[in-house]
Amino acid sequence: MIKKLFDRFRFSQGCENNAKTLKDLYAHYPDYHGLSPDDNDRFGEKFDSLLTELFIDYFKRVPAVRRHEVLASWNFDNPKAILEWVVSQPDTDIATAQMIYWRMEPESVRDCEVEEDLPILEIVEQRIGQGFYQDNGLAYDPRNDERNNAVKNNTEHTPEESYPAELLKTREGRHIEGINTNNGFPKELYPAFVRLVRALGIEDDYL
Repeated sequence: MIKKLFDRFRFSQGCENNAKTLKDLYAHYPDYHGLSPDDNDRFGEKFDSLLTELFIDYFKRVPAVRRHEVLASWNFDNPKAILEWVVSQPDTDIATAQMIYWRMEPESVRDCEVEEDLPILEIVEQRIGQGFYQDNGLAYDPRNDERNNAVKNNTEHTPEESYPAELLKTREGRHIEGINTNNGFPKELYPAFVRLVRALGIEDDYL
């Protein structure tokens, strides 16, 4: 799927692109400025999967703190497979996993049985109390998340009866603000996104 798209890309230096994955493609361009389409073929139906791979490749390259910064400004209209990947990684910070969980509004997800969201919640519930995630000393308070009491807003009964104890914890430490983004993209990733939507011929919808 992705190979058909990238077979039509060239490196900006002019040499033929033999990359088969995003990781290969960006190996020589860690700043994400090297992607440049050479035609206008439409691959709109593949947008979600390509966007997912783009973000996952980016998150693999950045430290846990940067991952948290980006996700603190996350656009939840992005493909949920990205978040599922994030909460499945042991190098994700525990505060990041906790923040994602509460910002997904778990009570609404369960009440409405949102199929694409439930696996993300279940992964966090299962792993957050097992020492799975890193602890880099990042702060997060589910009862004061941007002045929102996520615990209260997502609990009909006693919170302790509804959620694992680790999800209810207030984590002291370094408070990380969300970053300024361009349409939800960090500045270093946005050029690659622009080239992607132009290659797919859907720039009018996203730029």
